[in-house]
Amino acid sequence: MIISRIGPQQYLSNLDAYDYLPKYIKNNDYTRVLFLHGVKSLNAAKPYLPAWDHEITVYDIYFNGECSPEEIARIRGLVRDNDIQLIIGLGGGKVLDTAKSAAHYEHRPIVTIPTLASNCAPWSCLSVRYKENGEHIDHEVYDNATNLLLINPKVILNSPIDYFVAGIGDTLAKFYESELIFKDLEEKGPLNVALTISKQMSENCKDVLLKNSVAAVQDMKAGKLTDEWLSVVETIICTAGTVGGWGDEYSRSTGSHSVHDALTTFDETKPLLHGER
Repeated sequence: MIISRIGPQQYLSNLDAYDYLPKYIKNNDYTRVLFLHGVKSLNAAKPYLPAWDHEITVYDIYFNGECSPEEIARIRGLVRDNDIQLIIGLGGGKVLDTAKSAAHYEHRPIVTIPTLASNCAPWSCLSVRYKENGEHIDHEVYDNATNLLLINPKVILNSPIDYFVAGIGDTLAKFYESELIFKDLEEKGPLNVALTISKQMSENCKDVLLKNSVAAVQDMKAGKLTDEWLSVVETIICTAGTVGGWGDEYSRSTGSHSVHDALTTFDETKPLLHGER
């Protein structure tokens, strides 16, 4: 059975994207917010983040560094103990996956604000869990999508280039992992609408990245916010997320990702990013 979990209810990507956050909070009458982030991610985003409304109680929480059951349990406890109404995750994939997991189990809405373009975690309806030592455990798929996704391209433009390159690698895998599966399915009959969209999105990932990635990496190194660079960023975060979102198990965590998960048990791969593996 295919269950499509398509993506965020709201998505905004522009230089003023963060300015929508206070309006979103006010529109939904949230007064108690948990703000989960890393040290580097907060420093990167701080110049663009709007001030919190004085009527909002914000619990500012630093991420411990790993999307582990222990860290998820810690955040869940903070959500319950402080009667949190909204969870906001800001940072890379592991921060956002932890925030999404806590939101799922505590039945709270979730805002994702990526500061890197290294994977589709800001968009996807799942979390990848690891042991505290970085070894892969599993991934959990959730019933509900992110409520709001905000991208400020300038924040990502100023992020480390190696995460961006890793994001390109992770996203290219979406096509090569699902290609043979879709071919096999098509031999048995026409694809349904959900799988057709998933297949098209996987092809879009490949086409955009093979066309624009080299120029995008050069632009990022030069600090140039160009259309080609932004197309790669949104392909990594958004288009890649729709591949698994529409295709479910037929286009998620197959060949390359399975090999990646096993590699996390080897000490030699510990320094490598997800997309680098």
